Amino acid sequence: MGGFTYETRKKLTEQRILEAKAAGKDLTGMEKKLLPDPYYSVKTEPLQWMTSLLENGEAGTLSEIYKRELPGLVRVCVPEGQEEEFYYALDQMNQFQMTAGWYRRSLRTKEYIPFVRQSVSLLWAYSQLKFYKASLAEILTGKTDPEIYDHARTESWPYAGILAAQIDLGREETVRAVREILYGENNTAMLSREMIRGIVMSRDTGLYKVLGDFLLAARLQEGARQAVCETMDAGRPEAFLSLFQVIEDHDLIRFSSVKRAVGTWIGIFDENSADRISNKLLHLMGKCLREPEFCEEQLRSNDSVAISCALWAKGFYDAGAGVEAVLELIKNGTKNQKLTASYFNRSLQDQRLSARAAREVFLTYPEDLELMACYLPGFMGSLYSIMSDLVWGKRTGWFSVEREEASEPEKLPVTAYGLFENEEEARKIYGIFKNAMERIPKKGLDLDPCIFPWYRVTMSRSDLAARMCVIAWMLQDETYLDEAAALVPVVGQGQVYGASRAMTARLLLYRPESRARRDILFELLHNPEEYTVSSAFCLAKALEDLDLSLIHI
Repeated sequence: MGGFTYETRKKLTEQRILEAKAAGKDLTGMEKKLLPDPYYSVKTEPLQWMTSLLENGEAGTLSEIYKRELPGLVRVCVPEGQEEEFYYALDQMNQFQMTAGWYRRSLRTKEYIPFVRQSVSLLWAYSQLKFYKASLAEILTGKTDPEIYDHARTESWPYAGILAAQIDLGREETVRAVREILYGENNTAMLSREMIRGIVMSRDTGLYKVLGDFLLAARLQEGARQAVCETMDAGRPEAFLSLFQVIEDHDLIRFSSVKRAVGTWIGIFDENSADRISNKLLHLMGKCLREPEFCEEQLRSNDSVAISCALWAKGFYDAGAGVEAVLELIKNGTKNQKLTASYFNRSLQDQRLSARAAREVFLTYPEDLELMACYLPGFMGSLYSIMSDLVWGKRTGWFSVEREEASEPEKLPVTAYGLFENEEEARKIYGIFKNAMERIPKKGLDLDPCIFPWYRVTMSRSDLAARMCVIAWMLQDETYLDEAAALVPVVGQGQVYGASRAMTARLLLYRPESRARRDILFELLHNPEEYTVSSAFCLAKALEDLDLSLIHI
């Protein structure tokens, strides 16, 4: 917009953050750590704290955490008089899609744990609204200060949860603003993915109909159609089914943007094979969603597309039910059914859910390397993130794996991240991975294609070694720690770039107590990978206050 630039917007953002910090100057503990960030970047420690409250049953909902534990923070961030609206928005989150990003799937869960980070983003979105000193409706329709309007349109502002809550709670001004934007001939107002998300996250079936009409409008261009279709799975099941019916009834699958969206929802095609998506697939998806008995029939078939559609349909309503179906296929299905179920399992974006099925495979079929390879991505799928949590612990900020001063990694039980039920199970799976390391080809296992023509699965010795190192650290057993430390040079083999070996070294070799691990540490000072050498140097410096007679090079 005229007269406003990156610099003017940056200045306004800085002012917003400064005002929030000033208002929260008396906050302490977690409340202070959760004050707004200009980039909506949330620190790990408060997220882990909130997650633990939900995991341990100390809180049953997100609103309970904010009401009981963070009341001062709410006062600072949420506009006066909108607190109950904020709490309502928090507790609706488990009705929405639990996954995010290009590789998301249209999955939901009754739990609140997957929405902890989103809850903080919602709080900060309210803080941004408070800073704007205008109602949401005024901002959406441009009836506010031009600089504020420009900032709201241009800068990151995830207001969908606010919009949905206001629609549900009968804020007539907000509903009128949405209708005005959707029906406007000269649509210069804030029609965006965020607004579409807000509509499909609401309970307003009338607005679903309006959005469906918008989707069909002759004037609609491919970009707008794509925005609707790629966002319509982000809200409530009822909203998706309403718009899905529009697509089916009017043969919108003929448009490439709709085909790409379908591929994103269900995930059984990649971006290069969207042409394979047809009315037949769309009909199969719709029938699985609407007819539970038909859905069960597809699970009993040996057709990978049909099985994937059925698992997706179950997960669409409840990812936990989808995982139960996967477990049933693992126990009683054909080899192809087991393999196909792994494709659904790796898309869950929930470590606790995907690890359940992966553990079942490892423990039930320890000799089957193909099954292990297919389910391994669902077990410690965010491996580097887990290592980072352990290595940096409760420290906050950005860390350089090359130069950061060495520190003792955090010690967490094997039950952390939902990885294992108990130590016995952790030891069994460590042994299974160890056995697989001895049998896997040196170049690794490469299944190409696997399940579908476009899908490839690989499993390397590095993949197994890194997971064994994490398990060993969690067990805190000297025998396992020594054995796993010897695998550090294996981690990252075959990778062109990455810091996984350095992170593994930092995990296992901080002030090692055994001679074997000290020897490995000093050997790493000559490792060909630069991050590893730098990390080994930092770790070696941390040995200076120990008995130097125990160290030899």
